[in-house]
Amino acid sequence: MKNKLFFIAFFLPFCLSSQWDKISVPTNQTLNAIASPSASSIIIVGDSGTILKSTNSGSSFNKISAPNVLHLKAVTFSSNNIGFAVGSAGTIIKSNNGGSSWSSVSSPRDVQLNAITFYDNSNGLIAGNNGCILKTTDGGAHWTNITSTTVYLLNKIHYLSNNSVLICGANGVLLHSSNGGSNWTSYNSGTTRYLSDVLRYQDSLLVLGDKGIALRANDDFSTITKDSLCIEQLISISCSNERCLSVGKSGRILASLDTRTWIPVALPYQQDYNDVQYLNDTVAIIVGTEGLVLKTTKGGFGNAVEEIQNMQITVYPNPSQGTFNIEWPSAFGEEAPKISISDNYGNALPFSLSAISKQHLIIYVNFEPGMYLLHFSSRSKVHTTKIIVY
Repeated sequence: MKNKLFFIAFFLPFCLSSQWDKISVPTNQTLNAIASPSASSIIIVGDSGTILKSTNSGSSFNKISAPNVLHLKAVTFSSNNIGFAVGSAGTIIKSNNGGSSWSSVSSPRDVQLNAITFYDNSNGLIAGNNGCILKTTDGGAHWTNITSTTVYLLNKIHYLSNNSVLICGANGVLLHSSNGGSNWTSYNSGTTRYLSDVLRYQDSLLVLGDKGIALRANDDFSTITKDSLCIEQLISISCSNERCLSVGKSGRILASLDTRTWIPVALPYQQDYNDVQYLNDTVAIIVGTEGLVLKTTKGGFGNAVEEIQNMQITVYPNPSQGTFNIEWPSAFGEEAPKISISDNYGNALPFSLSAISKQHLIIYVNFEPGMYLLHFSSRSKVHTTKIIVY
């Protein structure tokens, strides 16, 4: 049986400026994080105590006074009214009115705090530099220091379900808690790269980071595949029910319908993008350096991914005992493709091949049973596909 399988596709960037509007805001400070307390309300936080609020789904923003001028790195809301932001020097601030005003909260640590999340109205977690983890069980009135298994910088927190929580950070750090953050264990990520964000989408976890690294894993990270989506650092990922966007350094935006096929999106802004959030299936916000705020009401990338998915590589039989046919459409051009195979840790593996036609190759491998990555390059297009040997 022929299976059309794909993981990542690179193409020349799709210029989709018409999909995005640059929103004028009353600051040129670096903006770091986005939260949406309600359907029409958006809070953005940034350097030097910058807080912006929109009540019209991001069409315009007003500047809100902050209790101090320290950098704010993350923001979240546990309800429509109750919100928290964290940042440098152990800063924790709280809003009781949907982000219209803020006050300071006592913090047990003075290190930079990079991430905050609540998984119900009472229980929340903060992560920061030097392996710092803080926990609250009283809605953020008090925070306690939690023993960590690392001294590295911690970047993002993702609540999975049933008190299962994941944190990613520098040096490939992945921490997991099965009891809501009271105790933590380390997962082997298979990399020492800086990991910026983590997200569960459908049936797998996706972790992104430095040099475009992408780790895909099951919930306990017993199975991991690794690839590179781009050369820039990816900082943030967000998915609606239908679409996903990942953003990063130097204006990098990647778009996907399923987190398996990605395409670059070109916009006329080269600032670093620090956060992206989908508000619904069509509305998304991106924030970055120099006070940059971008908004789309059209999903962010139109039909570009659908067009690319019509250009899939076909690999069969898959699984196989060691012989795989590869076919591809004429849209890839007549130039002979470059083929390589690697294991899940990026190590190149030997193989042989024979050409059947201009769009049909057979490859022969002698591998131990398991899953491997086949890389297909032709002109400006690159696909990476899983193959399974049994």
